[in-house]
Amino acid sequence: MSSSEFLRLHLDGARFEDGAVPLKVLANLVTLQKMVIDIARWRFMESNPHRQRVPHGFINKIDLKLTGIERGSATPVISITETEPLRNCSLFSYRNYYEEGRDDIINTIATASKNSKSKISCPFPVGYLQHLNRFESNLNENEHLDLQTPNGALQARLSRESLHRLLQLSTTSDLSEKVVLRGEVPEVDQARKTFELQQIYGRKIVVPILDRYQETIISALNGYRSNTRISVHGTGQYNRHNRLSGLKTIEQILPLDPLDVPARLDELRAMRDGWLEGTGKAPSQAGLDWLSSRFQHHYPDDLPLPHTFPEPEGGIEMEWSLGSYSVILEINLDTHSGAWLGFAEQTNNEDERELDLNDNGDWEWLISEIRRVVEIDS
Repeated sequence: MSSSEFLRLHLDGARFEDGAVPLKVLANLVTLQKMVIDIARWRFMESNPHRQRVPHGFINKIDLKLTGIERGSATPVISITETEPLRNCSLFSYRNYYEEGRDDIINTIATASKNSKSKISCPFPVGYLQHLNRFESNLNENEHLDLQTPNGALQARLSRESLHRLLQLSTTSDLSEKVVLRGEVPEVDQARKTFELQQIYGRKIVVPILDRYQETIISALNGYRSNTRISVHGTGQYNRHNRLSGLKTIEQILPLDPLDVPARLDELRAMRDGWLEGTGKAPSQAGLDWLSSRFQHHYPDDLPLPHTFPEPEGGIEMEWSLGSYSVILEINLDTHSGAWLGFAEQTNNEDERELDLNDNGDWEWLISEIRRVVEIDS
């Protein structure tokens, strides 16, 4: 078995001054374990929307154990243990979800511990905060629980005040936000005036048919076998597991260009490491989120769209064919940088430039260059 430190806790208050931990307080550790597992499971399902459940080994081959209480203080130490020999990388990748769940909990508690007027940032479904109900009866006034990762990079303090803020947030019923859904239309129910949207990356969702968008929807239905796609803009309604359950409002429904970059990036979300003869690295979800957001924010609608491809090293390549001029932009999703290469066939001239794609000025330069070439070619 392989074991390593996972979480360090420190109990502070009169009851813990001699380093002892009351047994009923230890029950909080069981609650914390359940919370970590639930958020890890949720993270896995979000990253793998094609699956109906987590793999068999996700829970029964990984365990969280109390491996010690440090002398001189009430500091329980929790370790993460793999309950069978590691035969491949799967258990390691499962463990990553546990660590991400732990970090989400610590960051959320840290946010709640700040100024009482500050907004709490919760990266997981707020319903999972209800696990903390047990802490309310086991954490007295003038007591607090410090949580810390093994390297001390993340720390948070759970007090009665921050606990109450988190429990209040857990009962929030308004789980909605602006969304743009992209996908195909495999089915229309004319009696109910609804259609199914099969998202490029995600589950099917039933959407009402508004009269003004009926032609766009029927056109997408007729083009289903040729991958005709649409985008649905509106307000999404989410359930307690932070899964999209429907649309509260629809603002617009638009046909998608076959080269639509956010749609193409959604396609790449399903990639896994080893996609290229066992060596290709899949682009990261966070990197795809970043690039999709930056491209939509900066790139104007009136310019030609690029072809978008994955790179073996985990990056993204965009290619523009602009008459006698071509452009390749290699994007590093980790450093948020771009390598620009432009080539003019008539003169055999090449120009190269390194871009910081977090810099608005570099985006302006990129767009102006593409616009310049388009105007010359026209």
